[in-house]
Amino acid sequence: MKLLAIDAIKSGMYLAKDILSAEGKVLLARGTRLTKAYLRRLKDFDYTHLYVCDSDEDKELEIIEPISEKTRIQTVKAVKETLTKALTWQDLNMQQINHLAGVIVDEICGKNDVIFNMMEIREYDDYTYSHSVNICIISTIIGKLLGLPYARLKKLAVGALLHDLGKIYIERNILAKNSNLTPEEARQMHQHPKLGFDRLRIYPELSILSAHVAYQHHEREDGSGYPRGLSDKEIHPFAKIVAVADSYDAMVSKRPYKKPVFNHIALAEVKAKSPLKYDQKVAIALTWAVAPYPIGSVVLLTNKEKAVVTNTKRKKTVVQIIDGKKKGDFIEITKDAEVQIEDRLA
Repeated sequence: MKLLAIDAIKSGMYLAKDILSAEGKVLLARGTRLTKAYLRRLKDFDYTHLYVCDSDEDKELEIIEPISEKTRIQTVKAVKETLTKALTWQDLNMQQINHLAGVIVDEICGKNDVIFNMMEIREYDDYTYSHSVNICIISTIIGKLLGLPYARLKKLAVGALLHDLGKIYIERNILAKNSNLTPEEARQMHQHPKLGFDRLRIYPELSILSAHVAYQHHEREDGSGYPRGLSDKEIHPFAKIVAVADSYDAMVSKRPYKKPVFNHIALAEVKAKSPLKYDQKVAIALTWAVAPYPIGSVVLLTNKEKAVVTNTKRKKTVVQIIDGKKKGDFIEITKDAEVQIEDRLA
């Protein structure tokens, strides 16, 4: 399995992951032989990349993801609906958010050795929606690794889903600005955590701890964050988890004002900034929660062969050689293996 830009995919390749509609129905099933017509249609639906494989045999490889694609699509849609209603001051459907957060926690807790191992293949009409779901998944995995009980995991997941709700009240030209913010623009941006908290705290069915995730996720261990400059023990543990997940996902995501960095680089940067900026235990847990080389990554091995990551777990990465005499061979890379990943190429 490899991840390719949709313009680089050739007719005859096989789809390696189901493509679902906004309602969660299968549009194209895993194993479908791709044609030019299929590729044109998927491009119309804003797909920029696809997970594909070259042969009919490779398509049988099954990947364990943290949550199902159906759950992801339903949750992105629910977050979009919630933030849209928040903008117009309509009543928010917290029952739906609580339910979907519970589904995400159930799916993650129901899998052993779960890891965030895939890359985004579609451009959503607003980054905030898919970003919020990513933060929820990563935060829940971190919380699980840190031993949080189920009830607290669910409160964490709800807070993570809604952590950026306050951004809906910030002018879009500020959010999308591709240069440094003016002092006044920065002041407005720094208000979004409180705006989100104030909107969420009025709902009795929402834990105040979940609301505090929105309030505190930009605070930092050394007191350099915003909006209140909290530090260390003043910051709730849920907010510390979401702060790390949020920073990581922002680094690896394409935004109008910056290019994304590779996952292993983002992980190293978060770890390097702990314990000064981030809680050290949470930063370490992130390195166990997220794959440094997600499925589909093209990598250079220490023996100078090029390979693509076909599967990854917490203690093992499987790659397939893509050039030379050993093309098509699979290698399992563990901590003690003779061959290691030297660098990521794409």
